[in-house]
Amino acid sequence: MLYSDTTWFSMSQLMILGLEEEHIYFVLLFGGIVVCYLLIQPFISFLVAIQSARVLSYILSSLLALVVLFVTILITDAQESSRLFMRVTLESLALFGILLVIVVSLKRFINNRRKRV
Repeated sequence: MLYSDTTWFSMSQLMILGLEEEHIYFVLLFGGIVVCYLLIQPFISFLVAIQSARVLSYILSSLLALVVLFVTILITDAQESSRLFMRVTLESLALFGILLVIVVSLKRFINNRRKRV
């Protein structure tokens, strides 16, 4: 049991009502997803408004890479290799993000220099 009886609600009372522990976790996780959506939605709208397709592409490709990572971990069921997969995936995403920023910055710098000349 993840939550004890000393939390803000009593699991034993909810279980008497017919709710199982899995239902409570589902509702809490669903609520967390809704809150995350509400927090991220203005940021995404801003990125769309300024036409920042590269950032949105990076975010979606990172999300896809993390989903593939977690599916791979679930399929292989190997604890030792899962840490390696996690570390390598996160390092690759960070390096990709850094290189993306560098390439875009260099392109803007070169284009600004050409406009001046």
